[in-house]
Amino acid sequence: GKIGILPYTYEVRSDFLVIPVVGKMVFSSEPFSSLFVKGGIMGAYLLRSELEIMALGRSATDDVTDNAKRADWFFTLGVGGRFNLTDEWDWQLEFNYFQSQSDASDGDGRSYYQGFALLTGFSYRIPDEPLPVKSRGAIPNPQ
Repeated sequence: GKIGILPYTYEVRSDFLVIPVVGKMVFSSEPFSSLFVKGGIMGAYLLRSELEIMALGRSATDDVTDNAKRADWFFTLGVGGRFNLTDEWDWQLEFNYFQSQSDASDGDGRSYYQGFALLTGFSYRIPDEPLPVKSRGAIPNPQ
């Protein structure tokens, strides 16, 4: 943007509590590996929002939570995969896009939240067979 003759940049950082309702379609699946796409909606509640303005090598930050809409909902789309690593461990990787569906601010003009998320993690598969249980003071088998 520009104020008078001074160029400036700004950034808004917002933290949300999100509850997703997402469907997942698996394209290829092996016993413990798969590729998938997913999509759905997310209910979102704004916890905090900050505006940072930078001009002439200086910056200023302001809490703008009170000027933003607290509740919103987002469309989300994603792709990902789950990949077998060992007999018990898998690695999951997802890339998601999301966009809000209502005006994010109470000010002039319209603004929407949108972004990307890259998620990764490991999952442990619980074995099908129960692990042997050791007991103390067990009565020996009479046979």
